[in-house]
Amino acid sequence: MAPLHLAIPVFLIVLLCVGLSEQRAATVVESLHISTDIKYRFATTRVSSTISNPSHLTREVSMDVILPESAFIADFVMDVEGKEYKGLVEEKESAKRKYLKAKKEGESAGHLAARPRDTNRFVVQVNIKAMKKVSFNLTYQEVLKRKRGYYDQTLYVNPGEPVSDLRVDVNILESRPITFLKVPPIRDDLLTSVNLTANNPHAYIIKNNNQSAHITFRPTIDQQTENNPWGISGMFSVLYDIERDFDAGDVLIIDGYFVHFFAPKLNFPLPKDILFILDTSVSMDFGKLDQLKAAMKIILSELRPGDRFNILDFNTYSEFWNNEDMVPVTDANLVKAVQQIENLQTKGATDINEAMLKGVNFLYEHASEHNRSVIVFLTDGRSTVGETKDTLILENIRDSNRYHIPIYTLAFGVYADWQLMKKIAVQNDGFARRIYEEADSALQIKGFYDEVSTSMITDLNFDYLDDSVEGITDSDFSNYFNGSEILVAGKLINGSLESLPIHIRGNTSQGLIELELEAHVRRQQEIENFKDITEKMWAYLKIQDILRNREGAIEEEEREALKKQAVDMSIQYNFVTPVTSMVVTKPGDDRQQQQQRDVVSTHEGEGFNVGTFGGWRNRGRVGRDPHFMVDIVGLEVPVCFDVKGKENDVFQLIKDPEIDLSVNIKLTVGKKTDKHGYKRRFIKASSVLYGNITILAKLDRIVINTRSYKWDSYKVLHLGDAMAKIGPGVEVLTIRLKSGVRILIQKHKHWYGDDDGDDFLNVEVDKDNRLSKQSSGILGLFLHKTITATEYTFNGRKSATLRMKVNGRLEEDSARLVERHDPTFNATAPCWSLPEHGHIQSAVQSYHKKFLRSK
Repeated sequence: MAPLHLAIPVFLIVLLCVGLSEQRAATVVESLHISTDIKYRFATTRVSSTISNPSHLTREVSMDVILPESAFIADFVMDVEGKEYKGLVEEKESAKRKYLKAKKEGESAGHLAARPRDTNRFVVQVNIKAMKKVSFNLTYQEVLKRKRGYYDQTLYVNPGEPVSDLRVDVNILESRPITFLKVPPIRDDLLTSVNLTANNPHAYIIKNNNQSAHITFRPTIDQQTENNPWGISGMFSVLYDIERDFDAGDVLIIDGYFVHFFAPKLNFPLPKDILFILDTSVSMDFGKLDQLKAAMKIILSELRPGDRFNILDFNTYSEFWNNEDMVPVTDANLVKAVQQIENLQTKGATDINEAMLKGVNFLYEHASEHNRSVIVFLTDGRSTVGETKDTLILENIRDSNRYHIPIYTLAFGVYADWQLMKKIAVQNDGFARRIYEEADSALQIKGFYDEVSTSMITDLNFDYLDDSVEGITDSDFSNYFNGSEILVAGKLINGSLESLPIHIRGNTSQGLIELELEAHVRRQQEIENFKDITEKMWAYLKIQDILRNREGAIEEEEREALKKQAVDMSIQYNFVTPVTSMVVTKPGDDRQQQQQRDVVSTHEGEGFNVGTFGGWRNRGRVGRDPHFMVDIVGLEVPVCFDVKGKENDVFQLIKDPEIDLSVNIKLTVGKKTDKHGYKRRFIKASSVLYGNITILAKLDRIVINTRSYKWDSYKVLHLGDAMAKIGPGVEVLTIRLKSGVRILIQKHKHWYGDDDGDDFLNVEVDKDNRLSKQSSGILGLFLHKTITATEYTFNGRKSATLRMKVNGRLEEDSARLVERHDPTFNATAPCWSLPEHGHIQSAVQSYHKKFLRSK
């Protein structure tokens, strides 16, 4: 029996997206149903879609789902021509071995696994025969987190076309009266914040009673296309909260498991001593430091009387704003602090170890018995000087943090050391967040601060007094933050237990508090509403705890033991987690399976192509030199190369005749000459030609058709089958095509003190896998191709033999693993560097001056 493995990544925001591949025009989405049942914050979301192929040719379609970081896949079923393909959970490495074996034997194989990285899309692709249909059904579960005073269940709906049968239903059943319930308008941009004042005009709220509600959204074709001819593309949100009081919370006890919800209403926050440790190394240039400054100015303005603060900026060296003590919050001190932030400049390398130890020791020496201490640490890179070994950095911080000061870490940008930031936070009673390099980076930093700035209770302990309780999730918390919620779950050893006594202790601004609660087992008539919920919630929370503890473990033996626990529980409860994968097997007896396997392996167009965009970021980008970085299927790091050209030379990046698209760049030569007599090249203009749309980006302006715009303006233009956006906040032009392809052109300045000419442009083509197989050009050369890499070591350097088909011929080049500047993220990154005179590089150079022969 040949298994199929589907790859599911996990990501950071509560989103759901269902879309089609580049063949969407030839297929029809007949239905898209999204249904979420929320019971006591436990949300089960089911996504069902039926897609038909009305043409006389076999077509490829895909189910494309964006999942929350905290969600676990619970079920997946795909129906193709009446045959069901159902998912089962296995340990990740075992599933991967089967996947590779099936692939080696020529089977159609795919692989569905939750990746530990911040990937965010689940994609299942399947070929539909002429005049046939396919149905997808995906179920995932999560516990909703309360932030800023409400729960947020958000679904990202993007079918790629108007759908005649489009339904979104959300059912809520809660433990207390619902006091706040809102469905804001659909947001069409990830950078758009939630509008808490406006309502979605096409969503209807039905309140069954004060503890339950039903939200339905069934837009007509006209309603789906009123703002966008391609239908709905955005985030559908349901926000709600329940009644609060100063009490011990609610406990749900059913079928031998309990879940305790704790979010008391308090009025007076604890004063704090907060130290901001901020990275000012050179990699924080290119707008990141400006975003940090903007966020810090707002954050400083929100410090309260009674708080104390200080700023430690670090690069190669670390320097306190005030070397003597923590600074009390006064108007005069805040003015001085804002000036200090404004004066920050980028320089030097990154010494995380020294900055962390300096900060922890400073707070330890200047701690106040009345204020809680907290560190907020932000970096965009990795340790490059001083102590650079992660294990030693972690040990040093752990040994120095004698007061167990909570450390909250921010990883700014794609090349920040996310794994180290998570470990530091987990080991030191904090948590970590990614900050994305987008126009709203300042708002992301400010939003993170809002979550951790207002502590209402510290040193919080939950004591379940009955001896018949076991398997309790974390029950000690350093902080309870305003607007949040704490959950504790466990198992009852004694199945006949009628009640569970609970004792809660913690410190508030008013002194020590002690709360007590006698929780009773649910009556039989209530159990049906919550069947299996408590056990599932307990398993979900327990696995999350185990994975979190594994993040913080330094010793490999401890990490492996925790991994085994997580794997065993994930398989037991059929959850796809970061340590498991889902295996989809063919139905029927062995003989039928063998027959089906023969069909898959011998008839082109009748098998599955199942995969994920998690490992392949579908992105090609080009910056100065001009230097190219291209992400390729099958390679963990990009391929990189330079192209050679003279002043005003033009190169073609993309030409796709199927959608009538051309993307081109024009070069300029820098002023400086290196020791080899070579002057660097830069991009001074880029053109995008799409149908009857002409877009020209130059250093001084952007011309869209015949109208000019400034780089520092903010515009959103709907151009028929495309949309163009300039800004906001950064000098970037974003072009989105109907197929989902996104082109970003960003204006950059040279490094500080680098007098090498005028500004220059970087160009990125995102989701380029949605371009057709007829695409050509420098980036088009790598589309829909697989490069294999045979690695070896030569003269102490890691190298590889790369093989790829170019113009129908299998070409082979030797490449070196190097660190190069990534033009999209303005940071160094590893990549396979193609030789200048190799076969693949020669094909790249052939697209020189192709612009003159394009449309």
